Amino acid sequence: MALVAALFVPGPAAAQTLSPERVADLNPGPADSLSGGFARLGEHAYFEADDGVGGTELWRTDGFAAERVADINPGPGASDPGGFTPFGGRLYFAANDGTTGRELWRTDGVTTERVADINPGAVQSSPVGLTALDSSLYFRARDAADGAELWRTDGVTTEQVEDIEPGAGSSTPTDFAVLGGHVYFEADTAADGSEVWRSDGTTTARVTNINPGAGDAFPNELTAFSGRVYFQASSPAAGTELWRTNGAVTNQVANIFPGAGSSFPGGFAVFADRLYFTADEGIFGTELWRTDGAATGRVADIRPGAGDGTFQSELFPFAGFLWFDATDGTTGNELWRTDGVTTARVVDLRPGAQGATPGELAGFDDALHFTANEGMDGRELWRVDEEQITQVTDIDPGAGSASPAGLTPLGATLLFSASEPTAGREPWRIAKDTDPGPDPRPPPQADPLELELSAKPRQRLRRNVAVRARCNLGCSVLAKGLMTVRAKGRRRALRVRRFATGSRRAELAAGVPERLKLRIRKKGRKAAERALRRRGGRVKVRIDVAASDDTGRADADELAVRLRDRVRRRGGGQSRHHP
Repeated sequence: MALVAALFVPGPAAAQTLSPERVADLNPGPADSLSGGFARLGEHAYFEADDGVGGTELWRTDGFAAERVADINPGPGASDPGGFTPFGGRLYFAANDGTTGRELWRTDGVTTERVADINPGAVQSSPVGLTALDSSLYFRARDAADGAELWRTDGVTTEQVEDIEPGAGSSTPTDFAVLGGHVYFEADTAADGSEVWRSDGTTTARVTNINPGAGDAFPNELTAFSGRVYFQASSPAAGTELWRTNGAVTNQVANIFPGAGSSFPGGFAVFADRLYFTADEGIFGTELWRTDGAATGRVADIRPGAGDGTFQSELFPFAGFLWFDATDGTTGNELWRTDGVTTARVVDLRPGAQGATPGELAGFDDALHFTANEGMDGRELWRVDEEQITQVTDIDPGAGSASPAGLTPLGATLLFSASEPTAGREPWRIAKDTDPGPDPRPPPQADPLELELSAKPRQRLRRNVAVRARCNLGCSVLAKGLMTVRAKGRRRALRVRRFATGSRRAELAAGVPERLKLRIRKKGRKAAERALRRRGGRVKVRIDVAASDDTGRADADELAVRLRDRVRRRGGGQSRHHP
């Protein structure tokens, strides 16, 4: 195959360069919300994030605004949702509600519910590998009786498909792939070791025993292609090589590293009626290969001689090319592509041996988007089309790195998480045009949003502390508090402790005040009671309230309340905005 020099050199930002915009600062200030794991369902992308109040929970965005879908683990606890998989018009995932452990959940954006408590009680089943086949979702889960085995659900009934390793032992199914009405996977039994299995939901059986007896074939990266499932597996005679099966016939596709040596094929990607992958045949190092099932060959010797091309990112098909990162031994890891005939470095963004190490490849707006570090602006977002390659923006100005991650197209926007000093890691987007078109939200009114707070400056220590909030326009508010407890200890040394109160969200009608109660948690309440019984003990709660409306206008206010143990005094206090 032909190997040519770089195609482009970096150019200045073009007029049509897309402008990035932070979707929301979910965890206000420089703290991270650690947004990530974007998964599309309908017109929204769902993800996990931590707003600093409710722990890591399930959120979603339409590209213009973000909202929490559910507080699965109530209060500051984190449910840590993950493994997002769209199925039957809902998003299925694993989460921990703090009571039943990590189990299978689902949402349609309105209703969020646990599908089943597979491992009853607080012991979790830890479902993983969610894979749709026909009208069921297959996955691995653990229960007390049978260990980690194959399960499925149709959203109504959740059941174990097969106890592959009988008893409390685990077969630990993994690497699921779907082909011809079956789900294929790797499973490990004491009798046969690690081999390929399959199930149609009724019959579950081992496909073949590549490494005879209890030996392990360690099949992995199962990938459906051209009526077969291709995978990497190990046999005593040929080492770790490329194999395939249709459930009836299983055979080694090629012994790329002759004899018992191993070529370790991996990184499979289907492109132009071929299966592409990386492999090492023992002479030219790890390079790019492909097969159609009949003929298997090296696409190019990117790094001449025995050196490895050291592929670090995935092989990504887009716009008639297969894109990847590699090094030719002269430059570091840079962006390359092939059409199966010509293989070329696209650009040398960071001249020299270090390389820009491109990653996070995604297709959007007729251009390939990716992250790279060209040595001056840190790791930022770039794009390449057939005309030029440009940096989309420098989100973290200067040498700092925004490190965009999770690039996910959603309609006319490209979503990702990125970090910058003033807001930490939060969700961002770019739109297809510098003018992204009309915002679906109502246009802002002329009047600004104004928030007023009031509260009794001295309140009796109870389960809650109260504040009244009023907006001149209809708005949503989030209130949270921080209680400071000061008291002298046994040695008369002043001790200061702080406790976060519960938070409260509310919808306020224009001009109508509403009383918001923030729960004082038991640990903080006990500490406050002890402090107020001591001479000189003081307890103060600072209440912060943020308000916003659906046009993007916002305001914030704060006030302080003193707590007393026994005496209730009359009086009123006003916020700093409205003395």
